[in-house]
Amino acid sequence: MTRYRRVVALVRRALRIGVLAVLAAMVAGAGALAVWVVLPLPDHLLDPPVAPGVRILDRNGVLLRSTRAEDGTRGRWVPLASIDPDLIVAFVAVEDRRFWDHHGVDLRAVARAARDDWRAERIVSGASTISMQLARLLDPGARGWRSKLSETAWALRLEWHLPKQVILEQYLNRVHLGQNTAGVAAAAAYYMGAAAHELSVGEAALLAGLAHAPSRDNPVTSPRRAVARRRVALARMVRAGAVPEEVAARANEEPALTRRARAPFLAPHFTTRVLQELPAITGDITLGTTIDAALQSELEGEARQAVSLLSERGVKQAAIVVLDNATGGVLAWVGSPDFWEPAAGQTDMVTSARQPGSALKPFLYALAFDRGVTAATVLADVPTSFTTVNGTYQPRNYDRRFRGPVRAREALASSYNVPAVILAQRVGTGALLHTLHLAGFGSLARTPEYYGLGLALGNGDVTLMELANGYRALVNGGTYEGWHWRQDDAAAPGDGRRVVSRAAATLVLDVLADPAARVPGFGVMTPFDFPFPAAVKTGTSRHFTDNWAVAVTGTFTVAVWAGDVRGRPMEGVSGVTGAGPLLHRAVVLTAARYAPGLLPSPAEASLTPARICRVSGLLATTECPGMREWFAAGTAPVVRDDWVRAGRVRLPEQYAAWVADAGQGFVIDHDPDWVDPRDRVDAPQAVGPAPTRPRVTSAPRPEPAGFRITSPADGDVYRMPPGVPRDYATVALRAAGEPGEVRWFVDGAPHEAQRWELRPGAHLIRAVAASGRVNEVRIRVEE
Repeated sequence: MTRYRRVVALVRRALRIGVLAVLAAMVAGAGALAVWVVLPLPDHLLDPPVAPGVRILDRNGVLLRSTRAEDGTRGRWVPLASIDPDLIVAFVAVEDRRFWDHHGVDLRAVARAARDDWRAERIVSGASTISMQLARLLDPGARGWRSKLSETAWALRLEWHLPKQVILEQYLNRVHLGQNTAGVAAAAAYYMGAAAHELSVGEAALLAGLAHAPSRDNPVTSPRRAVARRRVALARMVRAGAVPEEVAARANEEPALTRRARAPFLAPHFTTRVLQELPAITGDITLGTTIDAALQSELEGEARQAVSLLSERGVKQAAIVVLDNATGGVLAWVGSPDFWEPAAGQTDMVTSARQPGSALKPFLYALAFDRGVTAATVLADVPTSFTTVNGTYQPRNYDRRFRGPVRAREALASSYNVPAVILAQRVGTGALLHTLHLAGFGSLARTPEYYGLGLALGNGDVTLMELANGYRALVNGGTYEGWHWRQDDAAAPGDGRRVVSRAAATLVLDVLADPAARVPGFGVMTPFDFPFPAAVKTGTSRHFTDNWAVAVTGTFTVAVWAGDVRGRPMEGVSGVTGAGPLLHRAVVLTAARYAPGLLPSPAEASLTPARICRVSGLLATTECPGMREWFAAGTAPVVRDDWVRAGRVRLPEQYAAWVADAGQGFVIDHDPDWVDPRDRVDAPQAVGPAPTRPRVTSAPRPEPAGFRITSPADGDVYRMPPGVPRDYATVALRAAGEPGEVRWFVDGAPHEAQRWELRPGAHLIRAVAASGRVNEVRIRVEE
């Protein structure tokens, strides 16, 4: 008995010690918790999350494209003051209606949740407050009772240190609301296409209802469940006295997605290039670019239209790039007509290297002009064989015809091939390749021997961007500067490198802007006439797989490519019919937004005029039709023409075979007393084989079919182009059917220029030939 009592006493003593130990532990734990709660919060705990993402804007602030953070979420931090009050009220009513009263833990909600879960014998209700949810968002981890205890402790700590407004701002900017959106601003933008301060009561209730199960109840995944959750949210807002019943009833009638807008994805090839060039992103950044989104959209539509019209002829893709001449900023970048086209839509033809054909000739001629060739130099466009390391090279023109003696101006403007190869042989392929490298053609990475004389005709691969920026160097006085896409990244004045002289660059542009010099090669009607000055050049690759066209105005440069990225040849498509019409529309659309300005004039580049014979390029005489030509200092001819005499044209012997094949009615006339002026030491030398004493003379030519005005046509109606200054709205004046100089009269007044500025009203245009024949047309110009 005594032993039994002793055991009972020991047990009672142990129980008392245990109870005391438990109480002591609880007190110690509570004390430790209290100490931990009052400790300062960790540094950077509440910093807005670093979401490495990029927002790319156009030059006017229009969003082109935005990327997500590395974890795939869309996030955007906004202060509490920028959040719609209805949105704040909705979240508090739905998620934690006693938020403003408790200190992190809602004991009444805990008791209610325990009762509901016990009755249902499973978890059907939670008791997490907004503070507890914020704790989980700040330190996400595995769910369970341990995490719930951690959230509770952290909620107490957050409430101890932070005002309710700060807790609410942190929560509303971090809460997940479905479709990878984090925060109410990102969710409002994604679902409603609106800012966080622009939401209706119904939209606020819908977002608040998503916090419970964002993946399951969002309006994209399940509009029906989203509407049901909104109904619950509005009911709670009514019970809380936040909104009247009639307001909630109207909000319930709103559709689930009222204003949803897809995330913008404009200028897709351009923005893809921008993202590729960026270094590793460590934060949320916004990039301003030089792109004009409105112009970009219009040009994308034009590219799609061009491909649609020419698809049956083998044109499957097209690309356009527009550069600001002064700054080098990219105004438009169309890599393909349809970025989502499965076969080749994402191939960026602005940066893909292809053969440019004749589009490289202006750089050859500019180099030749710096080497003493002039725009009046006569070049032999006749069948010619060139000996190369790969064998005999016999270039031909696009139309398989030869024109005989042609001045360099006409040879470049009409894009004849044999004269270009003659010049390449004279200046050297190495020098030409070096000039092209100076002009930014980095894709030409092979040796001069690899390209050979074919480099003059564009047998090396270049990109559309290189071509556009190379032409930009010409309009900038022969100085190369890099292009750029950042709005604040323009090159400083004087940072460029010299490609060719200012005089040579200006003379090339003057030739390419000369519509009369283009007529022999392209005809009278082309898509290269604009109501303002523009220098234009085309190119077609050897196998007709690529078609190029470039236009340079005083303020911008437009380059266009059309073809098939798979390398299949086009059918009957040239620069005039392929890339040309697309270039025309692109230039006109750009000019409607950016005044095209004036090209640099030859006089501004210190070139001087002289009147020359159209046939020989020598000084004009009374027997040879004269025209004005521009010359650099010391290059103008000093000898008068000796080719045209008594209505007959005598040519050097090198043209005899051409005369016989062309059937022009020429005959050989040996005259030992005649010496070609180019054989004289005081005359500028023609390029090509040296002529001998025998001459070729022309038989009398047949009577012209009839003198007539070819531009403008009788009855034409013109409308002033929108956005283009009146000084730049002009029409070309052209006549055909008789040789010699033509005098022009507009409304009875003499007109000296080859273009006439459009003026509203009805007008009479008269042309008077050298023979005295007259032709006139009537046109009308409308506003």
